[in-house]
Amino acid sequence: MRDKIANALLLAFAAVVGALFLYVYNSSPLRDRVESKLFDIRTRLAPTSIDTSDLGVIAIDDWTTTELDGPDLEKNRTKPRNLSWRSLLRVVRAALLTDAAHIAVLVPNQIFPYGDPQAEELAALAVRDRRLVIGVFDLSVKNQSPELLPAAFKKIPDQLAKADVTRYYRREIVRDFVVKEEGELPFLPYLLAARKGVDLSFLAPERGEARRLPEDRTAVKLNYFHPSQLATWKAESLAVAQPATLAELKGKTLLIGYTSWRNWTSHDREATFVNSPWQMDGEDLADGIPVVHVQGVALANLTQNKFLRDVPRPFDLFQTFIITVATLLIWKSSVGFASFLFIGGWSLLLLLHAAAFAWLNRYLPLADAALFSSLAMTYGALRRLGLEARMRAEHEAIAKSEGELAAIQERFLDRFAEELAAINRRARAALETSSALKDLEGTPKDALVRALGSCEELDDYLNGIQQFAKFAAGGTYQEKKRLPLARIDSLAVVQKVVRQFESRASEGKVAIEVDVADGVANTASALADPTLLSQILYNLVSNAVKYSPVGGRVAIRVEPAPGRLLIRVADQGPGISPEFHERIFEKFYRVKDDSVYKLKGHGLGLYLSKYFADQIGAAIDLSSTPGKGAEFTLALQKAKGA
Repeated sequence: MRDKIANALLLAFAAVVGALFLYVYNSSPLRDRVESKLFDIRTRLAPTSIDTSDLGVIAIDDWTTTELDGPDLEKNRTKPRNLSWRSLLRVVRAALLTDAAHIAVLVPNQIFPYGDPQAEELAALAVRDRRLVIGVFDLSVKNQSPELLPAAFKKIPDQLAKADVTRYYRREIVRDFVVKEEGELPFLPYLLAARKGVDLSFLAPERGEARRLPEDRTAVKLNYFHPSQLATWKAESLAVAQPATLAELKGKTLLIGYTSWRNWTSHDREATFVNSPWQMDGEDLADGIPVVHVQGVALANLTQNKFLRDVPRPFDLFQTFIITVATLLIWKSSVGFASFLFIGGWSLLLLLHAAAFAWLNRYLPLADAALFSSLAMTYGALRRLGLEARMRAEHEAIAKSEGELAAIQERFLDRFAEELAAINRRARAALETSSALKDLEGTPKDALVRALGSCEELDDYLNGIQQFAKFAAGGTYQEKKRLPLARIDSLAVVQKVVRQFESRASEGKVAIEVDVADGVANTASALADPTLLSQILYNLVSNAVKYSPVGGRVAIRVEPAPGRLLIRVADQGPGISPEFHERIFEKFYRVKDDSVYKLKGHGLGLYLSKYFADQIGAAIDLSSTPGKGAEFTLALQKAKGA
């Protein structure tokens, strides 16, 4: 009962903490910042599908004055002088001489002071030609208002538009670009789109609609494209009325604006440049884009109906649910693969959203999905790591238990084999002394020989079991690998092992021949452990004798090799197929072949031989063809000076 109460309290606490976190996430700027960053990424990935062939930018830079009005003769200037109204009017008059459909001129008062009398000449041009629209700036700056506009501008209210935009792109230009504001001048893209005959009734806010902006303002999310797609002409080339330039402007909507970067004051910067979606967070406006280009992007969005439309809220909830569930499911795999799926899945998702920007004009928020998938990823990782830790602990406990059980079994096996070997030795001694073989003839002699042979085979079998038990239990042979290798006479060890099989050779079962290559007698010294080397050779020769046919031959050859001494043991047995050449050195493995499997054996001899060879720095190799016998080669380290 107490555990249930504790679990319920823990669950309630987690729910409260989770609810508090979600409240802070949604009520603080964090959610907007996450969404803004994801919006930037998708904007940069989105290909362009907006046609800008009917738009053009007339670029005014800091050197236009020099081109149109001549050089500035004032000395020691640290920055280009402001454009004169005279130069601006010359550019506008040249534009009015073209067959452009609409002409908008952006007039920031930081560069073109509104108190200058020549502002009235610009207003007069607008009165005479209704194609001309004047974009004014800084109506929202403190201590300024529409009343501060030149009196001449107020005479053409239907040809005035608000052209300045908030400095920061991510929050209020692209994500929510204001195109309509009740009670004030219309924004420039809105006014130009209306003049081009675009139906903008959809921008009227519906009653009761939840909006991020005040009720008297209407905004759209721009489907951004790079400003380099907008056709651009230098203002001075237009002012000199080049025929080719004039012909190119026919039927276009022209935006005349200032495109140079001015870093003199914050006021100057905000009049001409804004942050772009291709900037990283915190980068300066110097890497941004001119306001006139933002106006062109907004106008293209409105005239082609390409701006981004929000999907219904249920789509966002459904997307968040699917992504969260998928994030939890990927943790059925390993930690590395789950991380790969998470990163790859989000990369693919961003590409799909970018495609939706370009071709479907749909905007689906990702901040909620990012939050919940991150939480799911963290939860899944912690749960997976905990599961793997428990599994590892269980495996270690099982391994420890199995190791303890194996140690008990091996001790029992060693003692059992030792006792049985002692009994076998006594039985063999009794058989050897009970009657002299030379005095027996016929069936009694054959029976006694077979009995002695069985005792010898049993002694061989028990010897292998004892070797394995001692090795597995960390006994004598396990400790041998810690001993330094000694210089030994390998020929003497070979001859000693062969003598153990003399009785079988004398009985005519198999012939054992030892062949020593020329010059080996003087170079037979090898680095090894005499006990381990004896056991390796005993196992190899024992196998060869066992699998050789009656009357067969076992050939042992000792020969030199560069830095090595080779001892080859070949038999005339049934041979071993290539697919078993590696497996026969495994513990307890025996070839599944009727021709050899019917012979007695324990599958430990070759396994122990290979292990002992590793301990003395030697190697065992097998060469065999089915039906043609087998040859095992033991390569020993040759002693220095041998």
